[in-house]
Amino acid sequence: MRAEKALITRRHVIYVGGYDPQGAEGYYRLFERSWKRFLMIWPLTTKLGPLERDAQDFAHWDVEAAGPNWRVATRYEFLRQEHMIRANMAEPMTRQIPRALAWALDYLVSGALLRLWRGACSGLAGAAGARHRYRVHGCDLRFAAPARGSLVRGADQ
Repeated sequence: MRAEKALITRRHVIYVGGYDPQGAEGYYRLFERSWKRFLMIWPLTTKLGPLERDAQDFAHWDVEAAGPNWRVATRYEFLRQEHMIRANMAEPMTRQIPRALAWALDYLVSGALLRLWRGACSGLAGAAGARHRYRVHGCDLRFAAPARGSLVRGADQ
């Protein structure tokens, strides 16, 4: 007797963004735009709920999608950190640069950078496909951050 595969009917996604001042509103607009493009290719029955700000630290939106033989409801929870990030970005560069240099020096002296490099590059001995993926994705460490102004402009758009 074959066991039937269980269909997933509910999903819960908790998104923790990186150092990005656009916040939940920006990510919701990005999701909405991508969702519309997705629906041009895949004709599904869908419903995208509005962005709801639950508190200073959390926001969410709900998505429902259904096909001929399935239905799934997804709640996207978003951890809001933009207020902290914007406050940090508003600090003068004379305060940020020494902190960044101290962090980088600590990362180097403590050996954390070497451990990160070793962990990210440990897949290089694997198959050819894995070698390419890790070389491009894991070992391409960058020390230059994006220009501060570009992040601020991105928040206004």
